[in-house]
Amino acid sequence: MKSANKVFFMNHRFGSRMRAALGCLAIIPLLAGNAAGAILQGDCNEDGMVAINEVVRCANIYLEVLPPSACLACDRMGDDSVTIDDVVGCSNCYLDAQGANCRMSTPPPGQATNTPIATSTNSPPATATPPSTETATAPPPPTRTATPPPPPTNTMAATPTATQSNAICGNSMIETGETCDDGNTANGDACPSTCIINTCSAAGTTTSTNVNVQTSGNNLRSITLLVNYPDGTVNIPGTGADSFVQGRVTNRPGGFTPTIVDLNYALFASFSSASFNITNNQRIFVVNYDRCEGAPPATAEDFTCTVQEAINSSAQNVTGMVTCSVAVP
Repeated sequence: MKSANKVFFMNHRFGSRMRAALGCLAIIPLLAGNAAGAILQGDCNEDGMVAINEVVRCANIYLEVLPPSACLACDRMGDDSVTIDDVVGCSNCYLDAQGANCRMSTPPPGQATNTPIATSTNSPPATATPPSTETATAPPPPTRTATPPPPPTNTMAATPTATQSNAICGNSMIETGETCDDGNTANGDACPSTCIINTCSAAGTTTSTNVNVQTSGNNLRSITLLVNYPDGTVNIPGTGADSFVQGRVTNRPGGFTPTIVDLNYALFASFSSASFNITNNQRIFVVNYDRCEGAPPATAEDFTCTVQEAINSSAQNVTGMVTCSVAVP
C-alpha cells in the first residue's frame, strides 16, 4: 500500500476511532499500575504506560514517516510490520493499559524476560534444641508493591506540590482548592500541573492566536505540539476531540493527518504526512478562543507552546532543533 493511500485509509478508518478514543481524555484519567514486567503495545520507552505522543509515533510508522525501529513496541505481533490495527491497538492501550489486548504477543528485541532464579533445596542438618529454648522464626519477606511510573510526557519531577489551600496536588485526591487530581504534577494529560482548571463563562467575543513553528531549516513530515492557554481568560468550547474543538482550530497545513484534542487548559495538536513538508517559520494553525467574562484580554505572554516531537523528511528526530510560539495578532 502506497503512503498516500495509507493517509487516506487512516483518515477514514483510524481517524474517527482515534478521535473517539481521545475524546474520552477529559473524563477518563490515565490508568497505571500494570503487572510488573508487562510489555504494553505502544510503550516505546518501556516505562509501563502508553502516552499520546507514543500513539502518534506508531501512526507515523504506519504512514512510513518513521522507520519501524522508531518504536518496536508498536508492532504487536513482532512481524516487522505496523498495521492500522496496531495503531488502533496502541490508542486503546493509551486509554486503558489494563486491557487484555495491550500486552505484546512478542517482546521487542532486547527486552529482558523474567527467568526464575534457582534456589537450593538442601536443608541444614537438624540440631538438638533444649526443651526450654524458644526457636526463632524468620520474619516473612517484605511485600513488594508496584509504584506507578511517572507519565512519559512529564518534563518535571512528579512530586506532589502544595496549592494555596494547602491541598497536595498529585496525591490522587481532589481536595479543597483543586478541581482535579490525577496522581501526578504533569501537564499534557487530563489534569494540569496545578490541579486547577479555571471555569469560563463566554463573554460573546473571541481571541484568535497564530501558532508558529521554527524548524531550523528542517522540512518536517511530523510535529506534535502542546499549547497551554490561560484557562479562565480564554476557553475553547467543547472538550476532547469533539466537533466544537475541531471547528476552533483552522488554517491547518494541507496534506497532513491531524490529531486535535482539547484538555480544557491546553491544546494537543499533531500533524503527520508521508509526502508534504512543514517549512521554517511557518504558521501551522490558528486557534479561535472564546473570551471569558470579566477577564482581561489575553496576550502572547499568557500562552506557551512546547514541541513534544518533530520528525524531518529524512525520518530523523529533530525535536531539539524545532521550537514553536504563539502570537496574538
